[in-house]
Amino acid sequence: MLAATAQLQNLLGTHNLGRVYYEPIKDRHGNILIVTIREVEMLYSFFNGKWIQISKLQSQRKSLSTPEEPTALDILLITIQDILSYHKRSHQRLSPGLYLGYLKLCSSVDQIKVLVTQKLPNILCHVKIRENNNVSKEEWELVQKLSGSESMESVDHTSDCPMQLFFYELQMAVKALLKQINIPLHQARNFRLYTQEVLEMGHNVSFLLLLPASDDVCTAPGQNNPYTPHSGFLNLPLQMFELGIVACFT
Repeated sequence: MLAATAQLQNLLGTHNLGRVYYEPIKDRHGNILIVTIREVEMLYSFFNGKWIQISKLQSQRKSLSTPEEPTALDILLITIQDILSYHKRSHQRLSPGLYLGYLKLCSSVDQIKVLVTQKLPNILCHVKIRENNNVSKEEWELVQKLSGSESMESVDHTSDCPMQLFFYELQMAVKALLKQINIPLHQARNFRLYTQEVLEMGHNVSFLLLLPASDDVCTAPGQNNPYTPHSGFLNLPLQMFELGIVACFT
């Protein structure tokens, strides 16, 4: 793998090969294609190669391919617009504010994946609570209070809370987030708020986390997922998700 990377760097005349696409492309012939994407501001010359329009490349390859048994390269050209769209969306940054994010994982034999939206694959499923990203001491105490054993059921019984505005904003955010991920409110009774810290992402973006019950945070192989979101979501490999976070918020 390292030798192939070095060879490609020498061929292209650059050490920067861009970012790796979140999943390899595989075909029935046993080929595996790892895709990297990089945008350049201006075209440059490199040894034994030339630039070509994507549409032209696709039309040339189409005349050579076998539709019944597409190779990994065929699949790449068929899905290249989806890959480029993913790359573009993964560079988008949230506007400043305080957000509520949903952490849901699933595991397989060789990796752990995290649930994200296709629109913003570099961040957890989320809704915005408010413009101000700071959480006061009193607000944090309320978050910890709501994360007790009666947290979800206590939402409708704290109208006399001195932090009534923050409580209302948080309540609306929880309901909106559950609707987004297709979980009825009554099924979220055992959900809880993460109370170890407020996640500060940088660029004045902060997150509170909504977690499923401890046994449901990570779905094991063969285990049925009781919470199935609507379309428009991805299960992104955790390493790819971490790389996206670092690239976007640093």
